[in-house]
Amino acid sequence: MSKEKINDIELVKNIVKNTEFQAIKTRLSYINRLFPNLCPNGECILFCFVKPHDLKEVIKNENKSNDSLALDVTGSPLSHSFGDDSFNVTITPPKKNWYKDEEKHIPMDRRTAAELINIAQEKLDAETWTLPVFSLCDPSDPRENDYERVVLIGTAFDSQYFIPIRVCLPAMTSLEHIRYGFSQLLRQHLDESWSSLKVDVKITSTYELCGTSFEMIDKKDQSIDEFKGYLKVEATWDDLTFLPPPTALSNKLFAEIISGSKASPLCDLWDQIVLLDKYLTMVQTYHEKHLSSRYSVKPLIFPKDFNNPYSQGDDVMKQLKRLLSGDDPFENDEATETIPMSKENEGTTKLIDFIKELPKRENLDFTDKFWQIIRAADNYVLITDCVYAIFEAMSEKNFKPQLNSMDETRFAMMVSELDGENKKFSIHAGTLSLELVIDMGIEKLSRDYLYLISNMSLLEMSDLQKLITNVSNEEFKLDNYRNKLKALAQIHMSLEFLQLIQSQIDCRCEVSHSIFETIFNTYSGPNSPLKYSDLENPKVYTISMPAPLQIISEITNKEPFSWMSTLTTEKKDEKWTTVNCYSRIPMFPPNIYVPGELEKGQMELGDTYYVTYAKIHYMRCS
Repeated sequence: MSKEKINDIELVKNIVKNTEFQAIKTRLSYINRLFPNLCPNGECILFCFVKPHDLKEVIKNENKSNDSLALDVTGSPLSHSFGDDSFNVTITPPKKNWYKDEEKHIPMDRRTAAELINIAQEKLDAETWTLPVFSLCDPSDPRENDYERVVLIGTAFDSQYFIPIRVCLPAMTSLEHIRYGFSQLLRQHLDESWSSLKVDVKITSTYELCGTSFEMIDKKDQSIDEFKGYLKVEATWDDLTFLPPPTALSNKLFAEIISGSKASPLCDLWDQIVLLDKYLTMVQTYHEKHLSSRYSVKPLIFPKDFNNPYSQGDDVMKQLKRLLSGDDPFENDEATETIPMSKENEGTTKLIDFIKELPKRENLDFTDKFWQIIRAADNYVLITDCVYAIFEAMSEKNFKPQLNSMDETRFAMMVSELDGENKKFSIHAGTLSLELVIDMGIEKLSRDYLYLISNMSLLEMSDLQKLITNVSNEEFKLDNYRNKLKALAQIHMSLEFLQLIQSQIDCRCEVSHSIFETIFNTYSGPNSPLKYSDLENPKVYTISMPAPLQIISEITNKEPFSWMSTLTTEKKDEKWTTVNCYSRIPMFPPNIYVPGELEKGQMELGDTYYVTYAKIHYMRCS
């Protein structure tokens, strides 16, 4: 941040110094929703009152990025074509439509709010003024016009315009009023702009398909690994109509997920990726400590903070002994039946069906089953004992592990090299046993992902095999295994997005293929938003892509979550913009409204839409 910018912010803070009010540099959900292009990096300065017990936390949050940025929300819009499909859409409105910190911002009377804005305008230097400045007003101020109910006033400045802004909370309304009230919106805009010139129209309609955006969730109520995902469709067009036309400017499908969510049916695969990452770190630490020797006699000790979600203690060796005796410990597990495709859903396949089949997928061999057992070990002594037990059974009891012809693990190669006179290996030394386990685990995961992708016909196998290269036939190099594990994590994240979308939309096979390909092109390779270092902690990831017209035609039969018109008229030296936003959830937190007002409106109107009206006057600088 530049020196000028810091001085600019401090100057505004000095305006309310030694008063009961605060000047906060912040991101405001309602500002970014109403005026998406107004604030640099989504930031502005807000005058408001903050209760003393909330002040410390508000100031702390001001000095760091907003939650959504700190969680590294990543992803980018893409262009892609889609085929025919059919859709069943369920719309679940979120509980909140604002950031948690906004509940701590208490409004002031409008007169004081206006005075603070006026002082800020006088104090700020137009050459260094970068952030819009707002005052939060009490819409229930008895001196206010009942219709206007001003909740926010502000000002901004750019190289061309000086920009006063006003935001109001008119009475709530119904869906029918929105659907047939276009002429009123246009007349209202022309009255405000004192003009009958051409009006530029922008309509944005949003449909919430599932969940709540993570940045809107109170982190005290829900931990990050419980997040179930968020999915919405947003249509934008330039005609004053309620429904999006076939020639809409853009129809975007937006998805948001968190790596490692326990709510995901793919969470078991992610837990294995994280566990393998921990194993690789242990090997690296051991090599660094013992001069890169793989054969040191020093014991490898798991770190004290090692946390294994699969830990089973003594049961690990018991299960292995059953496997070595020919009694498969997994055969008694409840079998997963293949779900037949009904005629109604003919042409569609669900990823979830194949996820359920993974524990009993075809071609499971000894290394797959051994990984399922050994991953539950909570110390390295147990791992080496289990590996030793296998070779002991081969040497003394003539045990022959059942291996697939395509099994290319290090273990499989070691078995193939055994003969009647040489059936012993020094597998206790250094990290050798853990290296064998890591190799088997990564190959097991590779086959699992290949199974999902091939059965869903999501990618050409030749393309996928280039990404998931075999590293078992080379010297054990940490970088090779980490690169492969990163590739698996990127495949996993792409499947997570597809699973979320399919949970709400019945996609035909070709549509699932196109959706996955679009996501995979973003999340695979060196430019992926998912980096290897991201495996350690859960993070938020997003994807935005064009939504097929079939989705738009289906969801327009549903009630929109929000509908917003932005009308603009421009003259020679000034420009007027009016915004009318209707949303199923209030745009402002409850502390802005009169107690009981929201509940009363819901009882009277039923399907209530909360109205937010904004006016921006752009005055060209001389």
